[in-house]
Amino acid sequence: MNNKILIISVFMLLLSSLSLATQTLQISSATTPSTVAPGNDGYITLTITNVGTTYVDTLKIKSIKIDSPIILKSTLYQDSLGSLGPTKATSATIRFGVPVGTQTGFYTMELLVEACEASGSCSNFVHNSVVTVQSTSDLEIVSVEPTELTAGETANLEFTLMNHGDSALSNAVLSWADNKGNILPLGSDNRKFVSSIAGNDKVNVPVSIVVNPDATPGIYLLDVDIKYDDKTGNENIVSSSVGLMITGDFNFIATTESQDIITPGTTGNVNIKIANAGSQNAELMIIKILNSELEVMPSLMYVGKVKSDDYDTEKLSIKAGSAMSPGKYKMIIAMEYKDIFGNSYNETKAVDVLISSPEEAGKKGDNTWVFIILILIVVGYFVYRKRKK
Repeated sequence: MNNKILIISVFMLLLSSLSLATQTLQISSATTPSTVAPGNDGYITLTITNVGTTYVDTLKIKSIKIDSPIILKSTLYQDSLGSLGPTKATSATIRFGVPVGTQTGFYTMELLVEACEASGSCSNFVHNSVVTVQSTSDLEIVSVEPTELTAGETANLEFTLMNHGDSALSNAVLSWADNKGNILPLGSDNRKFVSSIAGNDKVNVPVSIVVNPDATPGIYLLDVDIKYDDKTGNENIVSSSVGLMITGDFNFIATTESQDIITPGTTGNVNIKIANAGSQNAELMIIKILNSELEVMPSLMYVGKVKSDDYDTEKLSIKAGSAMSPGKYKMIIAMEYKDIFGNSYNETKAVDVLISSPEEAGKKGDNTWVFIILILIVVGYFVYRKRKK
């Protein structure tokens, strides 16, 4: 009897393993900047690819553990990352901070990703990402503010430099560059001179910048070099990279693209168009129809990504109640979406749906036949002329 139970248990375990084998995620990550100096923030971009054969209905980062003293600043892992079909990929950005005084070394961030099927069956995947911290010997970039910029914005960046040594530093020259050309100096070059920084003291270095209006929202690197003379007169160079966020705006326009003739008590199709006239992409968009006067199917739609300067069209089936009066009715559309940094947004739009009277519908139908007859007459005339020649 015990042998039979053992055989059955092993068989069930094999079946379970076979089922789970079809749900496989490939997870990779990249840290920006690759080396983070103490006092600065960094970003880990997680890319999740469904390399299995099973459709993932719900995907989320269930938990994040990170070695002390690194601080997790992003709350993205609290939210769902949506669904993920086979061969499809999605990404998430996680922000962390490296406190001043953090020792040089490698720190591990452990991410637990949960993938659930529609049946409720869930699998967990663990991914480890490494954060590299490199502290400078004497002079350090403690912070850069602000860390978030908007495309087309002019702003003052303030670099805070800290001298951790006991003696003063002199002739410090801070220079910076964005190799992508999205963050540019305004009114001066990209170099700032600081005559001296006392021991165990810090100084703020402001620079005027302008953000390229055509910059695509995302995370960009500023390469920063600081040359200075120590107390012996030797020249030293500190090189670092600072990650900055460039954000954009959303401007959605909802319109009725076309519709069937709908009269009270009848059903017809309405095509709506959602255009993104903003400067950044919308991710994981969901549309809900909030109308109570019109019966709309479907009332909930998953749109996914709507790129900047692009649009999405959705076909709706609308039934007008038999007691409804002819006229224009507002259909209220609620949109929920995220930006590339995981921030959530929601807004409502209204489009018009025309309910015609039976008399108006007949006239429109008559006009259509008149139009068709006119086309046939014109075509027949040209055919006649061609044969006569």
